[in-house]
Amino acid sequence: MKFLGNKIRIISCCSSKIIPCDGCEVTDQLKIWYGNITNIIGLVNEVPNFHGTNYDKNVSISTAKFLTKINKNKPIHYFNIVAKILKFQNLVYKSCTNGNCRKKVQMENNKYYCSKCQVTSEKFNYSFMVNIIIYDHSESYKATIFGDKATKLLEKTANEIGKILEENGENKGINIITKHLINTIYNFKIRTYISIYKDSETYNWTIIDIKPINVTKYSQHLATLHKEADDFCKKTK
Repeated sequence: MKFLGNKIRIISCCSSKIIPCDGCEVTDQLKIWYGNITNIIGLVNEVPNFHGTNYDKNVSISTAKFLTKINKNKPIHYFNIVAKILKFQNLVYKSCTNGNCRKKVQMENNKYYCSKCQVTSEKFNYSFMVNIIIYDHSESYKATIFGDKATKLLEKTANEIGKILEENGENKGINIITKHLINTIYNFKIRTYISIYKDSETYNWTIIDIKPINVTKYSQHLATLHKEADDFCKKTK
């Protein structure tokens, strides 16, 4: 904890401890604040149900990354994050046509081979694997969207998008499809997990639901946060 004039900055690397002192109200206030935040985080992490309007249960991108990292004993985490879309990197890939298989196919002798089904076909289906960069006030991060959630966001089927990419090329096609979504804001429900490959950890984020923002409610939520922060700062002066 650093004291800067009449302001306090809390700096945490891996863990931090607040040691109470007699006659110091700040430590008691910090304890109450941290308890409230912890309860909110617990609700977000333990309840996978997603309503999309209770912004008190949301966390920032930085907080979600931090909590995933320090709770490695839990394989999967769920977070609600209000963020804007910064960039789309990929949209679809060529997949198997056999039933509900979504395995990526490989080109062999001018045909498409699925290693999962071990079948070869002259045709393929496009399937969604949308990689996007989302950002908020804390930072940006990459997330992936699959299936009907991608259809919901892009308002097109995977095969419709594949056709646009074929006709216009990858870069131009992505721009045509997604330009109206850049810098739009949503309430994302994100599932995070850690995968390990060759002793290297990768933090994977999958968007499992997308809700439009109720601007009025979200503005009220931000105003409440601002007032609480302002009241806290006044008490510490």
